[in-house]
Amino acid sequence: MRRVGNPVFGIVGAALLVACSSDEPPRDAAVDTGPPRACDDACFAAATPVGTYVINTLALGAMDSGSGDSTVAGVNLDGVVGPGDGDVSCGADDYTSPPPDSEAGVDNVFGPAYRTLFGSGGIDYAPNIGDGEVLIVLDVREDTLFRYVELWAVRTPDGGPPEFASGSLAPGQSFAPVRSMGRMVGTVDGARTRVGPDDVFMPLSPIADDLVLMAAARLRGDVAPDGIHAGIIGGAVAVEDAVDPLVAAGISSAGDVESILYSLADLSPDLMGECRRVSIGWSFTAIPASLDAR
Repeated sequence: MRRVGNPVFGIVGAALLVACSSDEPPRDAAVDTGPPRACDDACFAAATPVGTYVINTLALGAMDSGSGDSTVAGVNLDGVVGPGDGDVSCGADDYTSPPPDSEAGVDNVFGPAYRTLFGSGGIDYAPNIGDGEVLIVLDVREDTLFRYVELWAVRTPDGGPPEFASGSLAPGQSFAPVRSMGRMVGTVDGARTRVGPDDVFMPLSPIADDLVLMAAARLRGDVAPDGIHAGIIGGAVAVEDAVDPLVAAGISSAGDVESILYSLADLSPDLMGECRRVSIGWSFTAIPASLDAR
């Protein structure tokens, strides 16, 4: 899925259609998918708007030097705490997410290993957001039972970089939708929104920022009128889906990247016991924005 126009989101059409087709393999039990739920377009349109926000900070979850090596952004994807059952998690080490969740059993092998294994620089998407390559809007709604979050790949109305004020993404901007990245369903616990597990698309890394499918993804965030705070997204990417974006970014050869990813893979073991998916997590914040009519 190479880029045209808006580098990440303008040209993902064919790849997204393929990934969403009936040929997409079912999510297996090694990623905890929770109860089946859905919110179709009619359900979402009938829900009450809570707010629309654009992500203004996004980073791969990695070691937080201020909190110790066990604190990493992400979520518990397999329901296991600790190295766990090799039949489910391939025995990978787990982490704890930062406050306010402080969730044990966090699965995120990609972020902590990213700089070391791929030597590709930073984990922060600030340059991608600044030049308009990675712009993600969250449309948050609710009804009497659930909270809904739809993620949208967007661009500015003129296709250029977004507006900044005092060195930060300016709030209140309007964005044009490019493509839905997925819709998530969940609940609210006080100020904390917790949605998923649902399949969504996310930009894999700052240097390989094509959208890839994240299985059974979960999103957490404190939603308020002035933005979304302490946000976390976690999911699992299939090794075969992650290879091409990393190779296209010039990180390494396909064989090397595939070998590295399979060495990291910690979810969805096949019949031979080889894990096929890599856990990944991000931290984010978001500020108020508006989304043009779809």
